[in-house]
Amino acid sequence: MNHQFNLIPMFAMPIYQAMIGIDETDRQQIKNERFTRITIGNGDISHDKYILENTRFANLKQKLLENINFFLKERLAINNDVEFFITNSWIMKHYRGDHANKHFHENSLLSGIYYVQCDQLSGDVGFVKPHHYQNLFPSVFGFKFNSHNEFNSKEWWFTPREGELFLFPSHLEHVVNPSESDRDRICIAFNVWMKGHLELAAHESIGTLDL
Repeated sequence: MNHQFNLIPMFAMPIYQAMIGIDETDRQQIKNERFTRITIGNGDISHDKYILENTRFANLKQKLLENINFFLKERLAINNDVEFFITNSWIMKHYRGDHANKHFHENSLLSGIYYVQCDQLSGDVGFVKPHHYQNLFPSVFGFKFNSHNEFNSKEWWFTPREGELFLFPSHLEHVVNPSESDRDRICIAFNVWMKGHLELAAHESIGTLDL
């Protein structure tokens, strides 16, 4: 039976995905940074937790900011009363067998992952639907689905590519599968905050809040 219909992704959880490429000079400089093994032993992290403040990466930072502003202001249509900026940023290096546990980013509005080096075996990154986010059915229901899509999925997975950028709400939990590659998986993770004017009550317009 043929049906004519619209299926509207109302109140969707947006994830921004873009290929911005990789500069080989940046890659070598990133690989040459100082690292230490994280305490739980599943990856190395850069000593510098504000890596994008380094003038050597000024062009990369500018490219990331351009994508952040395109996502938030052009696609999500946020007014220019608010300015977005990168706060902390760090490099993660994963060897074969390393992974990232499910986590979210605290004290942040938007987060990003930029893949400096990876391949098809480096481990997929997955985003996990929050239990309280009832876009379809409450989490207490465990329906079996014949196929998964953006409406019924509880997880959504990507196989990252070198030079690829992901931007996502900081409260959204994400996880990285163990690497099966002999090539190091290297990425820059970062957080975004804001300053400017916010409406205190959008429906009643009782005033603004300066940040």
